[in-house]
Amino acid sequence: YATTGERILLEFSINGQPMGSEFRVGAGSELEISVQANGTWELESVEVFGCPFIDGDRTVPVNSLMFADDDPGVEEALHGWQTLLSETDIGALDAAYTCRLDFGTQQMVYYARVTQAGLMTLPGILEGQEEPQKRAVVAWSSPIWILPEDA
Repeated sequence: YATTGERILLEFSINGQPMGSEFRVGAGSELEISVQANGTWELESVEVFGCPFIDGDRTVPVNSLMFADDDPGVEEALHGWQTLLSETDIGALDAAYTCRLDFGTQQMVYYARVTQAGLMTLPGILEGQEEPQKRAVVAWSSPIWILPEDA
């Protein structure tokens, strides 16, 4: 997983499978999505997102386009994200959430995002600026891919 620099601890799993996993389930199966986060400051939000994905050609070289500009799969990928869990104003260093949903028939990808309250001040001042830059403190999980059993 990745952070903007702070040492946020993040655990994300679906049906006990950790982030980075790819596994299969039957249509209509219940998914148990779990997120646990331990921040270095009060947590502001914990969110989980899901989106259908297209299993494309995995042999395409890096920096090469995989889809044509008019491919409907591109539009689906850009606008198919759904918020499945959104807990805000947490106000604690630690948080743990679980949600359940039914798996449909499409291949899906899921990930979690955790945001800490406040902004992080970056070291140093860039030329032409009078104050250091500030940015949000965020952690993103690695994705979890779920495929239908019959695919």
